[in-house]
Amino acid sequence: MLRSEKQENFPVLIQVTAPPVSGGTARAGVDVVAVLDVSGSMEGERLEHVKEAMEIFIGKLGPDDRLSVVSFATSVRRLTELTYMSEQGRAVAKEIVDGLVADGSTNMGAALREGAMVRV
Repeated sequence: MLRSEKQENFPVLIQVTAPPVSGGTARAGVDVVAVLDVSGSMEGERLEHVKEAMEIFIGKLGPDDRLSVVSFATSVRRLTELTYMSEQGRAVAKEIVDGLVADGSTNMGAALREGAMVRV
């Protein structure tokens, strides 16, 4: 595909592996900020795919990992601070993601700025 061609559907695969903790086989915990588009263009199947992907991703996080969820449309909302993914943390994160609703326009710049402001 040429860079000038528009592509609306494409697969994305992200794999993140933290380095092992020195002297052990366990890996260090990771901090992840998920910045999710919930604008009107995401209504229907697109948002359902985001929810399914996030559910799988959340299920892969361990108790030493932390997740923050930021959603954006016309406005940007930090839905969670960095939260350890204990059983309770995973349940809360899944509930928040499941409750996402598409509406509004796309304000990606503000969303990325908000995501970058999530701190340890």
